[in-house]
Amino acid sequence: MSFFKRLLGMGKSKEQLAEEYLLDYKFGNAVDLHTLDSPVSPDILIEVVDEMCMHGKLDGRLVGKKGWYLPNAKKKLGDLLKNIKREPLEIEDVRKATGLNKSRSVIAIKDHIKRTQQLSGLIFEKKEKVVSPNYIKDQWKTILNSFDFVEEQIPISEVYEKLPDKELFLPIVEEYLKDPKSPVVKNKDGIVLLREMVDELLGEKVKNMWEEGAQEITFEEIADEFGVTNEEASKTILRLVNDGELHDVTVYTADELIKRRSSH
Repeated sequence: MSFFKRLLGMGKSKEQLAEEYLLDYKFGNAVDLHTLDSPVSPDILIEVVDEMCMHGKLDGRLVGKKGWYLPNAKKKLGDLLKNIKREPLEIEDVRKATGLNKSRSVIAIKDHIKRTQQLSGLIFEKKEKVVSPNYIKDQWKTILNSFDFVEEQIPISEVYEKLPDKELFLPIVEEYLKDPKSPVVKNKDGIVLLREMVDELLGEKVKNMWEEGAQEITFEEIADEFGVTNEEASKTILRLVNDGELHDVTVYTADELIKRRSSH
């Protein structure tokens, strides 16, 4: 440091010197703060960077605990994730765009996700890429469109065979099958059914169970039969009763079952 710079810095705290230095520094990609020729020690510099980020004086973020700083982090990471619902984000692309190594790229993305409410639920696949459940669902729907579930009885295992990455896809797909927005369900026998057919099939199932001598049927039995939640089974049964599709039925919502009112 030159004599004049030392002179100008006299009387200022180390934190003030660090802040002035940082505000004057021209940041590009991520930088290891230990490597900067600052007027204070790296430890103080890191503390000041953290404080300045918290108060909006710097637009970047510290990445991890080793002194790496990513300038303009919100925009850089936001731009990288802007298409995440339509396609996966490769961690290698994050590395190239930020100047961070692979591990720190993962840390940076995870930190950004925590700060961004709209990005909750993203999946890190083997620390190689970031995937949105929306993308997985869209891929799943494309696979479903290649089958004819009306004309054929197709086992779910046959559909699963078309998944590009079972380890990644299966947990999301199996959870999605229970979602009322899913276009298909998986019945007790592992056969794929169009969700729009469940009302009719459920009504037929109840009638068959009456004919076989059942006196009461629980919502859980119906839910298990058609691969839906108890709540959805309850709503469907109530709708069928109210629409006159199911006759001589008393619904006990508190006990989650139906009983027949008369014999046939």
